[in-house]
Amino acid sequence: MKIVTIRHGKSELDISHKQTATAFRKLVAEYDELGIASSDSPPSATLERVRLLSINTKPFLIASNLKRALDSVKPLGLGVPQIIEPQFRECEMTLFDGHRIRLPVMMWLLLLRCLWFVGYSPNCESFKQARMRAKDAANYLRSLAQEHECVVLMGHGLMNRLIAKELVQLGFICCHKTGRGNWELREFEI
Repeated sequence: MKIVTIRHGKSELDISHKQTATAFRKLVAEYDELGIASSDSPPSATLERVRLLSINTKPFLIASNLKRALDSVKPLGLGVPQIIEPQFRECEMTLFDGHRIRLPVMMWLLLLRCLWFVGYSPNCESFKQARMRAKDAANYLRSLAQEHECVVLMGHGLMNRLIAKELVQLGFICCHKTGRGNWELREFEI
């Protein structure tokens, strides 16, 4: 059995400007609606690994329901996802309004994600809830892999990592990894 997780391509969202907390909240909502940048394409290592997966079997493709994940499927040449599932969406992040402080987007991401990791999540799923979702997702992927031999998930960075941790708990071994960040691919076998 084989399970492959791939992180979506680079978003077309411009994150180069400083934002207030309120503007950052709107930016996150916009990020969830946008696809990937037209100039972005998978690195050759990811494309080669996907090609190798497809030699002996047609992978069963699953994707998150967010547009950036769905748009990332086509450049890999895997066809249309057989399942599109919100269970695989990215982990939510705590957000707030009203602050006049303007910070770079990456600083907001770091600050708010750190708060989320330590339990501050008044308006979103908690870290504990996200880990439970990842555990359920890993079990679901395992059951699909038992049926289809090879399952490919087009998902998101942090959720893919949480799922990876759960797959290892289920006895899977990460036998291959390409890249970091967008288009990161991890291959698990049991």
